Amino acid sequence: MDLQLFAVNYKDYTDKALNRCRSKTVKQIENHLEKVANPLSYISDDNPQKHNSRYVDGLQEHWRKEINNFRNQLAYIDAEIERRSNHDEAIE
Repeated sequence: MDLQLFAVNYKDYTDKALNRCRSKTVKQIENHLEKVANPLSYISDDNPQKHNSRYVDGLQEHWRKEINNFRNQLAYIDAEIERRSNHDEAIE
């Protein structure tokens, strides 16, 4: 599936909102990297699947896909920040 179909139009964001969105996306990446590294910490003790390696592997794969999506989103955000930076330099 082409995620660009669901891409947010960051051109409509204020600088403050864009920077906040960037910070939140970086935190999401960090959180998901932690989940991949320590999956059992994020599975409830009462979950009967906790020690099922296929279940844990599936969760890790899901988190890796989300990390990819967040990194793509971050690339769009960074591109918009760069575009604004270049635009501001051209005005000066």
